[in-house]
Amino acid sequence: MVSWPSVIPRRWLPAPLLAAALTLVVFPATSEGQQGRPRLAGEAADASSRSAKKERVPLADWYRGPVRYLLRRSEEKEFRSLRNDAARALFIRDFWRSRDPDPRTPENEARLAFWQRVADANHLFNESARPGWMTDRGRIHILLGAPNDTQEDLNFQVPGRRLGGRGLLRWIYHGKVLTGRHEPTFVVAFVVDESGEWRLTDDAILSSVYFDPLSVKALQETSPLLARLESALADSVTDLGAALDLGRMTTPADETPLIDTVSTETFYGAIPLSARWDFYPGAGDGRTLAVVTVFVKRAELASPASGADPRPLILGKLEGATGERVDLGEGSFSPAEENAGLSPERILLFQARTLARPGTYRAYVGLFDTISYHAGSHKATLEVPDLSTGRLAISPITPLSALRPVTRRADVGYTLPFILGDLRVLPRDRAAFPRSEGLMLYFQFTVPPAQKASRLEMRFFRREGESLVPAGSPQITDDPSPVQGWSFPLAGWPAGNYRLVVTLTGQEDSQTATQHLDFEVTAE
Repeated sequence: MVSWPSVIPRRWLPAPLLAAALTLVVFPATSEGQQGRPRLAGEAADASSRSAKKERVPLADWYRGPVRYLLRRSEEKEFRSLRNDAARALFIRDFWRSRDPDPRTPENEARLAFWQRVADANHLFNESARPGWMTDRGRIHILLGAPNDTQEDLNFQVPGRRLGGRGLLRWIYHGKVLTGRHEPTFVVAFVVDESGEWRLTDDAILSSVYFDPLSVKALQETSPLLARLESALADSVTDLGAALDLGRMTTPADETPLIDTVSTETFYGAIPLSARWDFYPGAGDGRTLAVVTVFVKRAELASPASGADPRPLILGKLEGATGERVDLGEGSFSPAEENAGLSPERILLFQARTLARPGTYRAYVGLFDTISYHAGSHKATLEVPDLSTGRLAISPITPLSALRPVTRRADVGYTLPFILGDLRVLPRDRAAFPRSEGLMLYFQFTVPPAQKASRLEMRFFRREGESLVPAGSPQITDDPSPVQGWSFPLAGWPAGNYRLVVTLTGQEDSQTATQHLDFEVTAE
C-alpha cells in the first residue's frame, strides 16, 4: 500500500522531507496578465516594427524588375498609378510586408528568399546577354525553385523546326500535393532557339510527364504548357510550392481555398502529426481564447540546405455548427524557441491562437513541408467553452512539458506564442508524465463581476479498474489567483492512470465550478 504524502508548498518543508513529499510550485499572475489584456497579434498591426529597405532601382521602375514575377495585375496597375516616390515607397513596404511569413522576426524571410533566387538565377544562367533573372530559365527558377530532376538532350531535334533549335531541357518537379486536378509530378520544358538560348516551350508533348523522345508523334496533345503553368501558379490549392514562392497565401482571398484543402484533400507522403486545442478567458467580448499547438517529430520534416531548423507552412480553421468560421492563415503559427537544434527524434512545437465564440466546432490543421512537399493533417470536434467574466468557470486543464516565468518583461501578455501572461507555457501532446519529469499543468478561472473566488481545491485520484481511489490529501488554496500554474514532483508515484479534480468555490458557498484532468504516470 502506498502512503501518499500531503501536498505542502515546497518553501515550508524541512530539507530532509523535500525529496519525499508531493510538492507544488505556484506561479501567481501579475495584475498586468489579467487586466488590460493586449489584443491578439493580427487584431492590431504593428505599423512601426519595420522600415522598408531602400531599393537600388529608381522607384518608378521598380515594377519592371524581378518583382514583376510576383506582382498581380491589380498591384502593377496600382503601383503605376502612383505619382511620387513617397507613395511608391509605402507601396513597396506594404507589398513585402503582406508576404512576410513571420512579422515578429526582424527580417522578411520571403523577401530574402526571393532575392536569393534572383541572385542564383543571375549566377546560373549567364550565357545570355540579358541578366539571368530575365531569361526563361531564370524566371522559372525564381518562381518554382530548383527542379528535383533534370533531363537534357543537346542533340534533340525539336519537331517542326528545320533550322537550328536543336536541344531539349526538361525540369521535373516531384511530390506536389495531389488534388485531382493536376498530376503530382510537374514538368517544365525548354528548347534551344535559333540564337542558342534556352526558351520556355508551350509544346504540351515536350512537357508531358509521359514524354518519350522516340515516339513524339504518338503522344496526344493536352493543354498547352503555358496555360497549365499559369493554372498551377495561380492555384494555391494544387501547387503549394509555386504558391509559396509567389507569396500568394497571405491574403484571405488566396489562402481560404488552401485552408479548405486541410479538410477535403488526400495528401501524398502524409506526415504524422498531432494537435491539441486549449481554451482560456478571452478579451472580455464573450469570445474565448483558443490556443492550438501542433506537434510533429523533427525527423518527419526535410532539413533546409542551409542547415536551419524546419519551418513548415501550417494552416488551420474552425468551422462552427451555426456557420461561423475562423481561419488561421499563413503566419498564424510560430515555432517554439525550444525547437532550435533538436535531434531528429524530438518533437517540434508550433502554436497559433485566435478568438472564437462558445459552441461546437470542427477543427482542422494542415501542415505542408515546403521542401519535400509532403503534408499531414489533423481533424477534431471541439466544444469551445464559455469562459466569459460573467460566470464562475474553470478553463480546461492543460498538461505541460515546460512551465517557467517569462524572463523578458516586454514579452508579458497574450500576443506571443507559448506565453500566457507572465508565464512561458509549453503544452504536452498527451497527458502522460514520466516520473523523472514531474507533473506540470496550467489553467485559469473566471468569476462574476465584483466577486472573487474564496477557495480552490485540488484532489488526486488513482484509477483502479472502474473505481477512483483518493491519492493523498487535498490541496486547498484560499483566495486563489485566477491564473494557476503548477509543478508536482512524481518521485515515488506508482506508474498508472490518475485523475485530478479541481473545484472552485465562489463567495457564495453554493456557487462551485469543477474541472478535471485524466493523466498517466509512466516509469520513464
